[in-house]
Amino acid sequence: MSDDLRAEIARLRAGEADTPAEEGTTPTPAQWIRMWNDGTAEQRLKWASIVLANSEQAARCFQMDHEGRLADVDPLLRALQHPRLLLSGDENGGVGLHCRDHFDAGRPLAYYGDAHPDPEMTTVQTIPSLWAEAVKHLSTAHTVDTQSEKSGSESSNSRA
Repeated sequence: MSDDLRAEIARLRAGEADTPAEEGTTPTPAQWIRMWNDGTAEQRLKWASIVLANSEQAARCFQMDHEGRLADVDPLLRALQHPRLLLSGDENGGVGLHCRDHFDAGRPLAYYGDAHPDPEMTTVQTIPSLWAEAVKHLSTAHTVDTQSEKSGSESSNSRA
């Protein structure tokens, strides 16, 4: 084998691990390079396709701020589980959002469906909008409760 050929092989295999990663484990970068070098052309093309697709997806998640948006979901989940809030259906297929502490003669806090007969009623057209109204109510009418519940859930999570 010529010196040039040996040098080219050494250059191509530079950085790889002496041994491959164990089955079922995440490889180190050096083990990944070894896996790549040991793979067939078909395997390398498949891996490259997967890496490029994952990189594209990660870039979209970053651009769309998926991590930040997940933080916005927490108040909605708390509202969904809040013991003071309840829903009631009516004969027209609409849904009223009520608070046990703010009953106001049966008048809902917000209404999902066709326009509510009460012009002062907040009427929404989507379920997420109805829950957004619940979050708004909890954050304005129950600020002490929502803060203590939040800190209580954090402390119970820290004990887990």
